[in-house]
Amino acid sequence: MQKYTFDVYHASLKKVYQLEYMAKDIMQNVIPVKHIRKTGRALTLEEQKYFLKVIAGNKLENLYKFYLLTGVRMSEALNISKNDINFKNNTIHIRGTKTSSSDRFLPIFTPLKRILESVHTKDLLFDYTANAVICNFKRLKKKYNFNFTIHSLRHTFATRCLEMGINIKIVQN
Repeated sequence: MQKYTFDVYHASLKKVYQLEYMAKDIMQNVIPVKHIRKTGRALTLEEQKYFLKVIAGNKLENLYKFYLLTGVRMSEALNISKNDINFKNNTIHIRGTKTSSSDRFLPIFTPLKRILESVHTKDLLFDYTANAVICNFKRLKKKYNFNFTIHSLRHTFATRCLEMGINIKIVQN
């Protein structure tokens, strides 16, 4: 966000200077913001086993398992309604929250089907707010000294798929 803001101000003020509304190009005195891209981190198999052990009985256990089994974003899982689940075709409609291409259908396989059948809510599959999920995860993270984030569960899904030999393009889609 800092890099984006810097770029907007830089381009705007440069244009103001070029149009001679400003006598001096003040952005020459500003230190450029460099974006340091963070790379995702997947859980090791040992971390994943430990995580599954400590979430047993947690009220969000099924949600955390859902993240590990589908690789969906936190907001995507929280927006799935019962109508998005089609047991006849064995698919879940994921309404993308980030880009238009993130709107997709995921296959339902046996471990995932067990989770879907065990969740009992009226409309939304997981009837939690993002804040409730974040707070619950922070408590777990503090108690069990995790060094990963909720988003790491998404990376873990992708890593497990690649480890099983699934083509990277399929995983991306």
